[in-house]
Amino acid sequence: MSSRRLNKGEYTFDQKEWQKVSPEGIELIKNMLQVDTKKRYTAEQCIKHKWFKIADSLKDNSEKDPLDANVLNNLTEFKGSSALKKAAMNLLVKMLNA
Repeated sequence: MSSRRLNKGEYTFDQKEWQKVSPEGIELIKNMLQVDTKKRYTAEQCIKHKWFKIADSLKDNSEKDPLDANVLNNLTEFKGSSALKKAAMNLLVKMLNA
């Protein structure tokens, strides 16, 4: 995904890297990338999202399937213009690596 397309709200999660991401994770990311600032999740809404509860419950699961390395790389290299987007992506990367 290019940042130009993201800024226009033009993105998909069809790439193979996203196959391991839960529907809750994709829903959270979509809400974080919402172009309309009135609809975009705040940091507080992100942290309270059900994905974090699910991710937290999986921390101790020794059988969990790790997220594709390309997804983590893409998240860490994201160069969005919003400080909130950058902070949220950094938080997601840290949570996914936990």
